[in-house]
Amino acid sequence: MGLAAIKALAEVLARPIAAVSLLEAIAVSGGSPGKVIAVLDAGRGEVYAGEYEVQGDDARLLRERLLTRAELLEAAVGSIVVSADHNLAEAVRGAGLQVDEIELPRSDVIARLGWKKSMPEK
Repeated sequence: MGLAAIKALAEVLARPIAAVSLLEAIAVSGGSPGKVIAVLDAGRGEVYAGEYEVQGDDARLLRERLLTRAELLEAAVGSIVVSADHNLAEAVRGAGLQVDEIELPRSDVIARLGWKKSMPEK
């Protein structure tokens, strides 16, 4: 319902729509450049993981996937993990890996990413 409303408004107002993944917003919010893995708890011992190459406010998606916590720890070697979930951050930290624990990104972060995506490149 919400997506239909947004699409209708965009059509009527002749404005572009830009999709922003919460994982992307988490990756950028960590503030660390380079290869970043943003994670969200998926329940049942699994995580949603988005691997990004981050430079400032730009995050290039490498891949998103569902991993077990053990697979996450294996995939995170050589990367920076960014999470808004304290338990996930502790698990990664406990494995001796680098983690940036952040607050869940606010709407202004998501809006800024969407705005940047919707602007035509020059």
